Amino acid sequence: MAKKLNEIMEKLPRARRDKIEARAAELIAEHMTLTDIRKACNGFLVNFL
Repeated sequence: MAKKLNEIMEKLPRARRDKIEARAAELIAEHMTLTDIRKACNGFLVNFL
């Protein structure tokens, strides 16, 4: 049977979980920024071409 992510995370030391959660937040913020840039560029490229 597959393990759930929460079960795995609960077994990790607190410091490791904190580091993982911080990196996840960075990646989410980066993704959101890239998505915003793509949306802005898409409108520009459509009008440009």
